[in-house]
Amino acid sequence: MIQHEIQSLAPRVFIVTSAFLVAMSSSMLRAKELVVTHVAPFGGALAAGARDFNFGAQIALAEANAAGGVNGHTFRLVSRDDGNRAVETQRLLKASVQNDAPIAAIGLTNQAGVDALQKENFLANSRLPVIAPRVSGTELRDDPWLFHVRSSKRDELIKMTAQLQSLFRTRIAIVTEDDQAGRDAAKAFVDAAKELGIAVVGSATFPANSLDFDQTIQRINAAKPDAVLISASTNASAVFIKKYRPDNRSVQVVVTSAAEPEIIVEQVGKELARGVGLTTVMPNPARLSPAIASDFRRAVEQFKLTGIGRVNFSSMEGYVAARLLIAATRRAGSNPDGSSIKAALDAMRRVDLSGYFVEFDAARRNRAALSELIVIGRDGALLQ
Repeated sequence: MIQHEIQSLAPRVFIVTSAFLVAMSSSMLRAKELVVTHVAPFGGALAAGARDFNFGAQIALAEANAAGGVNGHTFRLVSRDDGNRAVETQRLLKASVQNDAPIAAIGLTNQAGVDALQKENFLANSRLPVIAPRVSGTELRDDPWLFHVRSSKRDELIKMTAQLQSLFRTRIAIVTEDDQAGRDAAKAFVDAAKELGIAVVGSATFPANSLDFDQTIQRINAAKPDAVLISASTNASAVFIKKYRPDNRSVQVVVTSAAEPEIIVEQVGKELARGVGLTTVMPNPARLSPAIASDFRRAVEQFKLTGIGRVNFSSMEGYVAARLLIAATRRAGSNPDGSSIKAALDAMRRVDLSGYFVEFDAARRNRAALSELIVIGRDGALLQ
């Protein structure tokens, strides 16, 4: 259509049009398809969250492409299933870098895999920024190639602990998986409780990749807490709640953002899940504010990518991640790549994504403004 309009005007504006054609031709030569890679567990116990995150990212990239892309460039999302195995996270990300030449990765989930990539300096050597990693390691917050869009585990647990304090729950115990993510969460909770002057009356771990909670529950019961925090995967959190809560209904149970609220309700059942608290580190897509929540719902309706994900906190996170990447691409120059995307992100300092703020300045690197407590209400509804 553009070419036809130019040709029809050629007799009258030949000199101007020739210059325009040269500029447009140069721009078209520079325009390319920008690949974004998402390596995550699309099968197995963590599949629902990964698929929802991927759905949100697809919505944002479809929105950008429908608007003509960025500087003429369009986006393509490449998704690879690592089965939540560290060795596969490493292998598949390396294969994607070699075969797809992505400008960025999003939503990496396996913490051991990300740790290994960090230790071998792969991200820096490959010039590959990672946006919205879904990992909680404290040391990962300072990696210059990782750009977080969610609150740190420490900030999340401080908010969770303060909320419990306001409800006069001051004898708190914590349950974590016996892995690096669990150890990081336990330390963050102890720090948060100390800062707020709250007693940590007990802590218990359960073996990594296990759902055997008998000894864990015995240790928690011995501590006689009035609240229990769980920092674990969705499935593990659900199994613990099913085993612990029938005999401890007076104890407030709160689960960190590592778990998917809808799946907790599905696996535990609406009645037993009622009253369980969950922390969220993303805007609630069901609310009117911030504006990015309305943006997301409107885009979901526009593109109707049904059957591949749900509108929830995880898909909201994927949408936020891709929106941040799109914003960085606009600032990355006419030929964006991993290096220029990273430079753009570094220079953005405080990013306003339609009312949701992420900070990348040196003093508050990789901090997000949001951490809220929701409660599962009657019929599984999520109450703010």
